[in-house]
Amino acid sequence: MNDQEIRSDWIDERTSRFLFQEGCASSDECFYELSTNEAGVRGRFSYRINMTEGEYSFEVGASGQPKVLSESSKDSAS
Repeated sequence: MNDQEIRSDWIDERTSRFLFQEGCASSDECFYELSTNEAGVRGRFSYRINMTEGEYSFEVGASGQPKVLSESSKDSAS
């Protein structure tokens, strides 16, 4: 993923800045999973960079506005 793809208004500013600065070196460090249904799109964005990992679950309805359903971030044990 390039930097433009991982910066988004629905990702909190601190995490967005972290992802922009550290970047995702490979596809298994940052990825999206998306599914569609009659209401719109549901998705999950996960990242694991250095010793930090996190995940956002979200949906995008007919209006096109993303809604964060859950978010988590933690430092991984070494």
